Amino acid sequence: MIIFVAQRAQGVKGLSWVSFVAGFTPFLILLASFINKKAYWKTAPRDYFLMLAAFLGIILWFLTDNANIAILFALIADLLAGIPTLIKSYKHPETESWVAYAISTLGFSIAMLAIQSFTFENVAFVTYLILMNGLLAIFSIRKPTDTLLHTEV
Repeated sequence: MIIFVAQRAQGVKGLSWVSFVAGFTPFLILLASFINKKAYWKTAPRDYFLMLAAFLGIILWFLTDNANIAILFALIADLLAGIPTLIKSYKHPETESWVAYAISTLGFSIAMLAIQSFTFENVAFVTYLILMNGLLAIFSIRKPTDTLLHTEV
């Protein structure tokens, strides 16, 4: 959502809504996790460190007046906050939907076609989303590592 605001401040119009949706969707998932009685998560010490790093990125943005620096800090914060999902999708691919990540990758790739001016504020977040969702799709499509380790030759 920070990237959405920073993009709007720099005059990014239609493409900024990609950033809005990318930020709003996880918020909806968080809300759904409180409604779904079967939803659960288990935090580890690494999660708290990454959350702190993500908040630090947000705080650093507030200390700058440059919207591109805000986007950079928000990207770093998002990447750090996304590391647990990368780890989870790698270790437990069966818990993630590779189809959802693949569709997101395709959608963000199509959004790249809408870019008329290839500036940092227009390209950075969409490129990041393509790479992150693509990696999550690849990790999630694999068989669980337990199955791979116990398969007989």
